Amino acid sequence: MFTHSDLWFALDEIAARNGLTPSGLARLAGLDSTALNKSKRVTAEGRLRWPSTESLAKILEVTNTGLEDFCRLATGKRSRNPKTSPVTAARFTTLQALREKMPQNLESFDTAEDWEYIAFPVPHANNVFVLEVSGNSLEPYYQDGEMLVVSPDAPLRRGDRVLFARKSGFIGARRLLRKTLTSYEFQGLVAGDGPLIVPEDDLNWVLRIVWVSQ
Repeated sequence: MFTHSDLWFALDEIAARNGLTPSGLARLAGLDSTALNKSKRVTAEGRLRWPSTESLAKILEVTNTGLEDFCRLATGKRSRNPKTSPVTAARFTTLQALREKMPQNLESFDTAEDWEYIAFPVPHANNVFVLEVSGNSLEPYYQDGEMLVVSPDAPLRRGDRVLFARKSGFIGARRLLRKTLTSYEFQGLVAGDGPLIVPEDDLNWVLRIVWVSQ
């Protein structure tokens, strides 16, 4: 029989081994972001609050955790050879949210309240973020609803598709032609687009796009 603390311990372990906070795990599973917070585990009257079977099922599914492994965690027994591998959770935001906050660098944007998390099938998802295009500001290159996987850590190379932010608040997507000592030269992504030269001191950041949804 599992106790109240057993179940919450198991959920905390699942979050930790996937590199998530309880809030991040809740968002990944499609739950309210505060559903797994420690402050919600006991009511103001002192009544124990248990995770629902529906919430547990969603968490196990999205983290690819087997019931047997969950039971091992709940009883304090870690499986030496778990049958499932941890889910790869990637940071997620929308173009609109990114534009509204307009960080000078991604480090200033990298806080728990800025990011949501989604499951993403790449082993290095902790080094990327998923950007959902919102609106038509990236047309004709990318349409509303398309997903861009962007890597803040990937080195920039000639010919890479990149996402860049200007200090004016403009966020654009182009192909990198060259980087000089003082500027970046970009090329559009459709035939007939001319080059765009932007002084480096007019840019907040330039990041490589490593994958685009089809």
